[in-house]
Amino acid sequence: MYDEPGKTPHGLPHDPFKSCVVPRPIGWISTVDAQDRHNLAPYSQFQNVTFDPPIVMFSANQTTQGERRDSLRNAEQMGQFECEHLNTLRFPSTPPMGTVDMAFGRVVAIHIDDNAIDAQGRVDVLKLQPIARMGYLDYTVVDNQFQVVIPGNSQALLAGLEGSPEKAFKPSPQP
Repeated sequence: MYDEPGKTPHGLPHDPFKSCVVPRPIGWISTVDAQDRHNLAPYSQFQNVTFDPPIVMFSANQTTQGERRDSLRNAEQMGQFECEHLNTLRFPSTPPMGTVDMAFGRVVAIHIDDNAIDAQGRVDVLKLQPIARMGYLDYTVVDNQFQVVIPGNSQALLAGLEGSPEKAFKPSPQP
């Protein structure tokens, strides 16, 4: 099958695009509005962007009535939710969804259950079993893992993959 989204008809009963990038992590976006009302919403268009400084993003289509989502409005108006709002990019979208807003935030705090930290001081993702979005109405959980070892032993390379900038610049121990 060949499809040019929004340009050629795919001929399927459901649009396949959102099922092509899977699994997508669910970001639980927590915000508070100006009246101190709390809002928690799941977003599958969510991702970490960089680790130094730690920045995440989520994107949200407007409602079919052309209104921006509560999470986005709250983040922009209040300037934070475990993140400091950095900026929002707006992209045009095909009606009736209006525009799509992509919000970026610098992470200032994270919450990890102490029971999910293993003996090596790493987050045990299998204990957390995070939910991920597939496509359509389908979801999955992370319930197994495997490692891919990158050849070489460059401390800077491994620190970058791990997201530990402080390890990248320490001199290697001398034999």
